Amino acid sequence: SASRLVAGLTGPMAPIAQRAFVFGALLNSQLALAAARSPAPAPDDAQGDAPGRATAMSEPGLRRVFVARHCVRSTDSPNALLQTYAGLPSAGPQWGVPPKWCTGGGTLLSRNTGAYLRDAFGFDPARVRMVTDPVMRDTQTALALIEGMTAVGADFGPVEFNASVFDTLSPGTQGMGCDPPDEATQVRELQELVESSDIPWGVGSMDSRDFPARWSDMLKEAQTILGPGNKSILDVPPPRPSDVYWDSKKHQASINGSSKIFKYFSQQMAYAWASGSGLDGRRIKYGDPPRNPTLAQLWGFYSWQFYARRVGHAPSRLATSGVALAQALLEALMGSGSDLDEVYMGHDSQLDALQYLLNITWEAPPYFGSGGPTPPGSGLMFTRLPHGVVEVEFVYTVFDGTTSASPTRRLVANLTMDAVRERLLDALARYPAASTCAQKLGIRFGDKVDAQAAGGDVLDAGAAGTDEVGASAAGTGEAGANAAGNAMPFRFKPSCYSVESAGPSSRWHWTSPPRAAHGNPRAVVRVAAAAAVGAADPPEGRGADRDASAAPQVPRGAQPGRAASGGDEADAGVLGAAGVGAMAAGTDEVGAGAAGTGEAGA
Repeated sequence: SASRLVAGLTGPMAPIAQRAFVFGALLNSQLALAAARSPAPAPDDAQGDAPGRATAMSEPGLRRVFVARHCVRSTDSPNALLQTYAGLPSAGPQWGVPPKWCTGGGTLLSRNTGAYLRDAFGFDPARVRMVTDPVMRDTQTALALIEGMTAVGADFGPVEFNASVFDTLSPGTQGMGCDPPDEATQVRELQELVESSDIPWGVGSMDSRDFPARWSDMLKEAQTILGPGNKSILDVPPPRPSDVYWDSKKHQASINGSSKIFKYFSQQMAYAWASGSGLDGRRIKYGDPPRNPTLAQLWGFYSWQFYARRVGHAPSRLATSGVALAQALLEALMGSGSDLDEVYMGHDSQLDALQYLLNITWEAPPYFGSGGPTPPGSGLMFTRLPHGVVEVEFVYTVFDGTTSASPTRRLVANLTMDAVRERLLDALARYPAASTCAQKLGIRFGDKVDAQAAGGDVLDAGAAGTDEVGASAAGTGEAGANAAGNAMPFRFKPSCYSVESAGPSSRWHWTSPPRAAHGNPRAVVRVAAAAAVGAADPPEGRGADRDASAAPQVPRGAQPGRAASGGDEADAGVLGAAGVGAMAAGTDEVGAGAAGTGEAGA
């Protein structure tokens, strides 16, 4: 049995495999129920399209890149201080999943998005490269997209887990080492945004006529939804520049006050409602008795989420964090190293970063509160047409309280490739920290990255003589790094895990990278499990073989994130789960390594 199999694993890798089995079982239950449901209805391509626009799907020379935010998720553990402003149970909504995981309904809605990408944009799951941040909700969303795109038993393309491409400032990006803008810059930017941004839910500018009355009316409406708490929400002052503070631990400016209070409650309310009946047919309970705001109240309240993001995240910091993603986008649109369409599964921070780096804004009614709302599951679709124009669209779901809601799309901009490069270069000129980061990483938005620098291939994870993803110079054992101090073209750091398809009898294969530049010990774990619900077992003797397949593999050169051979492997066998991850229930990172490996979520 699977339980005896996992229990029988011994040695330092056993804890990883055991946590992998736990996660696999959880995810399998979600995907099995999702697969049992009828497919999402075919989308109406005209809904949300620009007037008169024809949908290009599979023309020669067409390239698509989708940069997306994860699923509808549970919120973090309840904040005792903020809870005092509402007459709601201190435990918060009963999500039924650990903090910041996809809700059951969120998983099904993400599956609808996968079907929409296939039907409205012509995404072929066998020719899609999925790159995801190694965080649980991103992992779940990536797999749900594949479920939506893919018929049971069909091929699907490579999946790469790679923290470094999503955030150059995060400690989990394996030492990219970019520095954020200084305190004075970030604080000044947020204070200016607070002063200049209209307050949501119909309140408007603080300088406008009758502002105090509109603010008071908004507070009263909020109290009718939340109920009276131990602290009166009617006494909360409007946002002000003095709400901005410096978080020395995270090295970033942030905001307190009413923005934080209303964001907290708006997320709980919107995510609980959007999740619908979930996987088990029961709605998420929000309050006792449950709160039932009108749609106008719900969307008005939820606009605080997007307002709080706008005034709570410094543009210069977002731009700096996003330079690697922007370079990846540029390379993908140019077709560097791969002919696959690509999906980057991340967070709202990545969409915010591209908004500032590309100087674009968008509307997504009924979501308001900023110049670029980012509801769960939404994303920017970049389509390079055969004649070279890049069409930018915003894809998002208007939640309706059911799990059958399907996305729509809105045109954002039409840009030439030269215009894309120029906007990125202009952003580097506006944000010095982003420019310094780009220089440090060898990113040159004005140039096509040399895919053969130092004898390697940017997207070749199996170059002879190297132990790292990115095919660095032979013998260096590093990803995109030459001798210290030498500038090299940007390459992705090694991924945390890779998942690859081997056809109808495919298995998920999860591997951690070889030794990284920062000295973490080498550890390779392989845990196999059924990739598609109902898939047949593989031929005899090939259940745990990395390359076992009855159908052709995706070429290795198109599978970034493959672990080099030669590492220690702990084979957990076929566990029968739809997805596997080294995850203890309740944690927020995929790949929390066994004690002593030094690889916690890296």
